[in-house]
Amino acid sequence: MEVLIDKNSEVLKSIILACEDSNSFHTKTEVVGDLLLSRMSDMFEDHSAQRKETYVDVPIYKIVGLSRMNDAWEVGDTWEDVMNKRLTGIGWREEVYDYFEDSLKKKEFPSKGARGELSLTSYHGLTVCESGNHRLPAMVCYLAAKYNDFFRLKEASVYLVPFSKKKLDGYREITNGIAKDIKIYINKLTDYEMELFEAKGNRIFSMEEKLYCVHQEGIDMIYEKRESFKDKVYRFFHPLERMQYEKQKGMSIVDVRNEHDKGSWVDVPSELMRKLLNDTWFDEVYGR
Repeated sequence: MEVLIDKNSEVLKSIILACEDSNSFHTKTEVVGDLLLSRMSDMFEDHSAQRKETYVDVPIYKIVGLSRMNDAWEVGDTWEDVMNKRLTGIGWREEVYDYFEDSLKKKEFPSKGARGELSLTSYHGLTVCESGNHRLPAMVCYLAAKYNDFFRLKEASVYLVPFSKKKLDGYREITNGIAKDIKIYINKLTDYEMELFEAKGNRIFSMEEKLYCVHQEGIDMIYEKRESFKDKVYRFFHPLERMQYEKQKGMSIVDVRNEHDKGSWVDVPSELMRKLLNDTWFDEVYGR
């Protein structure tokens, strides 16, 4: 692995060495993107609840993502990878250590070129960086190495986005309490697809080759893959269903989903769903 750190950055070098010797699990997990988390918000958000902006203490293990992909990070990077490959540490002085451990409230990073305070968004506990993408990976690695994965950033600026309890409980029910990998469709069902599937909502995800609809009251299965039609679930329905629907309506469907729509699905790892379902920190700081 090529390390791009500034040869004079003793601060970043010391953090890298400390992380190499640590027992942290979180620093070895893959970073996810803000796009994925915003899509999860589209699916599970409680639209009747208010979003809140506040200063709270954030456990390291709740910080799962970064924004600015291909600049601050790339797909497949762990937190340690980002620190080792993407950070230079230019201009980092010993004051950086104090910044990492003290209150972050309204403070700027003590390095030339760093602007503004660290800013995070927490999607029902799954927390992503909005501003400060280059300082946060080093902060996560340093604090996890010195303390543990449960150590908390102090008084960080966090925008809280609550998810629906009914929707999350619906997911728990269909998985029997065990988190599984799912694929979220990033667009919405059209009106005819909602009618075809008898779906109560326009947001869907796939799990174990079945389609599920997320709606205000919970989650329903709306389509189960037929054994004879491999991969049809990601095209929503077999042409036979389309023909029956067209005959029933006496009209032709011109915007039928086709093969290219496979690219409209995003993967949500089961580990991320476990962190979402097992959350208590968010409810504590949100106040419900």
